[in-house]
Amino acid sequence: MATELVAPVSKAALRRVYVSDLTPIDCVLTTGLTAVGGTATDGTDAINLFLQSATANSPVELIMDGGVATHGVCGAIAGHWSIVGMGWDTGFYQIAGSNTDVIRNISSLYSTEVTPTIPTGTVAYNIRLSNFFINGNVGTGYDGTPGDGNGNSTGPDYQGNLSTYFLYGASLMGVQRLEVDRVWFYNTSSFALTLSNCTDSLVQGCRFESPSRLLNSDGVHLNGGCVNTQILGCWFGTGDDAIAINCPEGNAGNISRVVVDSCIFDNCLTWCRPYTYTAGSIDSVLFSNCTGSTFGRGFNGSQSDGAGKTSFIGMSNCDITSPWLMELCTAGVVQVSNVRWTPSGSPSGFNLSGNVDSLMIDGLAVVGMTVPSLLNGGSTVNLRIGHLDPTNITALYSGVTPTISGPGVLPSGFFLPSSVMANWTPYIDSSSSLPSYKNASGTVVAL
Repeated sequence: MATELVAPVSKAALRRVYVSDLTPIDCVLTTGLTAVGGTATDGTDAINLFLQSATANSPVELIMDGGVATHGVCGAIAGHWSIVGMGWDTGFYQIAGSNTDVIRNISSLYSTEVTPTIPTGTVAYNIRLSNFFINGNVGTGYDGTPGDGNGNSTGPDYQGNLSTYFLYGASLMGVQRLEVDRVWFYNTSSFALTLSNCTDSLVQGCRFESPSRLLNSDGVHLNGGCVNTQILGCWFGTGDDAIAINCPEGNAGNISRVVVDSCIFDNCLTWCRPYTYTAGSIDSVLFSNCTGSTFGRGFNGSQSDGAGKTSFIGMSNCDITSPWLMELCTAGVVQVSNVRWTPSGSPSGFNLSGNVDSLMIDGLAVVGMTVPSLLNGGSTVNLRIGHLDPTNITALYSGVTPTISGPGVLPSGFFLPSSVMANWTPYIDSSSSLPSYKNASGTVVAL
C-alpha cells in the first residue's frame, strides 16, 4: 500500500526574552529611581523594538525579571505578544512627562489628537499581560497650569487634558483573545485598563488601585464594541467607577456579555456604571459572588438611556455597602438574587429615573440602617418579588408606579393598595388589612 504524504504542519516559534537582556533593571517601582536614588534607565526603546517584532508566525514573550522605567510601552499592533512578570516586584514605572499610556498596542501621539485612532473590527490577536506591577505615576500638584504637575501628564490635568485626551495604565484596542492576569495597576493618570472593541477578554486576579481615589480613576473601562468580557477575582480601590461599560466611547457601539465574579470593591465610587446615553446598547451585565463598598451608587445606570438601554442586569450572591443600591434609567430585566445590602449615608434602594421593564427580587436583605422606601423615583416598573426580607424597610415604594406580583409579596408583609397589584397575586390589602388577591375582573377578594 502506498504511503500517504502529509504536508508538514507549520508551528509558530515563540521568542522569549528576559527584560534584563534588553535593558538594565535598575528601577525601584515605588519611586522610579535607582536603589541609591539615581536616575533609572529608560528601557522603552529596547522593549518596544522587541515587542513590535511579534508576528503570528513568530510571537514574542517579554519576561519581566525586574523593574524598568519607561515612557510608554507599545507592542505590535497585530498582537501575538505577551509581557509576563515574576510577581509584583517586577514591572514598569512611568517616567514623569511621558504623556502617554504605560502600555498600549496602538501607537499614537496623544498630545496632538482629540482621541487615539481606534481601529474598526479586530486588528490584533493573542495579547497577554501577566503577574507584574504598573506604577502610572499620576503625580501631584496640579492647579490648572499646563505642565505644573510632576507625573506622567504634561497637560493641564493629571488625567492628561480633559478636553482632548486621557492617559491610561493600559489601552488595548481591537484585540481578540486578550488576557490580563494578576497585574497591579497603581496610581495611573486616569483609567487603569481601557479596552476598546475587544473580543473574548479575560481579566483575572488583578488589583486596581488609586490610593488618592482620584476622579476618572476607573478600574476596568470598556468602550464600545467589546464582546465577551470576564472580570474575575479582582480587587478594586478606585475614586471613580470600578467597572465602566461605556458604549458611546471609543468607536461607539454595542457592548455584549460582561460577567463579573468574585471581586472585592474597597470604597469605590461605584461597582459599575453602564452608559448608553448617546450611542449603543448593552445586552447583559452579571455580577455574582462579589463584596465591598462604595461612596456613591452601588450600580449607577443613570446614564443608560437615550440611544439604547441595558437589556439585562443581574446581581447574585453579593454583599454590598453603599448609599444607593442601584440607580436605573432605561433597562430591560433587572434581577437581584441573594443580595445583602448595608445602606450608608442617605440611602435609596432602587432609584428609578427611567422606565425599567421588570425588576425581580429573589432574595434581598437590608441590614443596619432603615431605609424609608425600597423603590424610589417617578417611573413605571413591573416588580416581581420572590423573596424579600422586610426588616429595615419602612415602605416598599415611593413615587414610582409599580405593578407588583410574585409569591413573595404576601410573606413580605407590606400593606399595599389594590391599584398596584397584578391579578391573582396574594398580598395584604391596605384598605381591609386582610390577606387578599385581585381576580380577573379586578375585584379584591379576601383570602
